[in-house]
Amino acid sequence: MRTFLVVLTVLAAASFLALVGWSSRPAAAIVPSGSIILVDTTADTEAADGYCSLREAINAANINGYDDTCGPGTGADAIRFSLGSGNPVINVTSPLPPVSDRVTISGNTGGATRVVLHGTGDQNFGALAVINTGAGSLIRGLVVNNFSDGIYLSGDNVTVTGNFIGTDASGMLAERRYRRGRQLGDNRRHQRDDAGWGLHGGV
Repeated sequence: MRTFLVVLTVLAAASFLALVGWSSRPAAAIVPSGSIILVDTTADTEAADGYCSLREAINAANINGYDDTCGPGTGADAIRFSLGSGNPVINVTSPLPPVSDRVTISGNTGGATRVVLHGTGDQNFGALAVINTGAGSLIRGLVVNNFSDGIYLSGDNVTVTGNFIGTDASGMLAERRYRRGRQLGDNRRHQRDDAGWGLHGGV
């Protein structure tokens, strides 16, 4: 009986120490990930109008500061959208600022399936560009069509995924074949967007 009690005591002590050891572990460090910058208008504007356009959101992320009501960008920011459900359309009339700092652009946010970036069809510029200092960026959940180029990548380790590039919002009908053909960038290390490639001509 005494041996049994000793065993129980040892087991109880071991369990207590294990519990104390687990509960006293320091909380996992939170890695700073920048700010969430919310696009709340489909207007392609750069103006002090109280709204945050995609153009202004990219600027805020690039400069790690404010642009109109967008921001402040604080590092590896996330650009999200609050434009309603479905596939809201942003008619892009002039080149957007190139992404020059690490950022995540997520079109499938705020209730949207994807956000459409639609060009005028006659301009000689692409929808988006990620330059060297934008290395590590992520672009997802967009429809990109009616531009001369799709998404141009010169930064390393840029992920482009879950987009429809060169198609309509359904991903089933081609809207324009870009002069760069099936090349998203300049052959540096990046991930091809297989969700958009090869769909009735796609990119």
